[in-house]
Amino acid sequence: MSGAKQQLAVLASFLLLCLSGRLALGYELRAWGGDYVNQVTDTPSGSDFVAIAAGDEHGVALKADGTVVAWGQDHDGQNVPPPTLGACKAIGAGGDFALAIQNDGTIVHWGDDPHGVDMVPAGTYTAVDGGEFFAVALATNGSIVAWGNDADGQVTNVPAGTDFIQVIAGDRHAVALRSNNSVVSWGYVGGTNGQPASGTYTQVSAGHDYCLALASDGSIVHWGDDPWDYGLDEVPAGTDFVEISAGYIHGLARKVDGTVVGWGAGTNASGHPHYGQAAPPPGNDYVAISGGLYWSLSMTSSNVLFADGFESGDLSAWTSTVP
Repeated sequence: MSGAKQQLAVLASFLLLCLSGRLALGYELRAWGGDYVNQVTDTPSGSDFVAIAAGDEHGVALKADGTVVAWGQDHDGQNVPPPTLGACKAIGAGGDFALAIQNDGTIVHWGDDPHGVDMVPAGTYTAVDGGEFFAVALATNGSIVAWGNDADGQVTNVPAGTDFIQVIAGDRHAVALRSNNSVVSWGYVGGTNGQPASGTYTQVSAGHDYCLALASDGSIVHWGDDPWDYGLDEVPAGTDFVEISAGYIHGLARKVDGTVVGWGAGTNASGHPHYGQAAPPPGNDYVAISGGLYWSLSMTSSNVLFADGFESGDLSAWTSTVP
């Protein structure tokens, strides 16, 4: 589901601007696909966003000043961040809930709380993501923590180690990237079968019963199931990809030229579950992508500079968690 991926271009811009006086780039939001609870039409305006996360039917976005906004489905309060939420540096979105990491490294949850997903663990973290009824987080020591529903071992079977650099939750499974650029997935067997036994990767993502990985050569790898034959395994060819995001039953990939392509369900808008979620609007200004249930969310370049409230060395403030 979410979340959740650090963009090298964003980091490079951030470093250069920090060195020149603590300025930061701001980005605008763009959404498309299913709009049944106005998660597309109610996308917040502004040009100061630095991270995005698409849940099932709600969106979460982080602003450069550390504030968090949410919109879309609200039947469980998932689009209303707590008034006590402090300045944040990372965000995540699950099925009907949202998560944020405050600047002190602690996690805050709001929205639906099935199976104890609101019982966030103590400690400090750098990244967080939500599945359907569980959540995962990357601790500051490089280990992974999971909580919530454990019907498929997605919580108890978390891989050991302190060498992880990314972790993403699917519906009932999760996938992580190690510092040696290898991947590991666990939880529901349908979402993890066929995991690559070798290769080097730079990013991972997870959707409904499947995983994606971005290989070091810029190509995309898929494993897991495609239970309704929507072509989730028909990843686009090429070695010019720089970001991936797995939606529920559609995939998104951003190219080095700033364009985005999609595949799976929603390459058109012909009716359920095809709402155009895999048909991004034309443009070469995309800087981040996030796939939700039947909709998609992105950040696009606005070329706006503004005074930045982060500490100049706080690179984790630019972490983007997307499903």
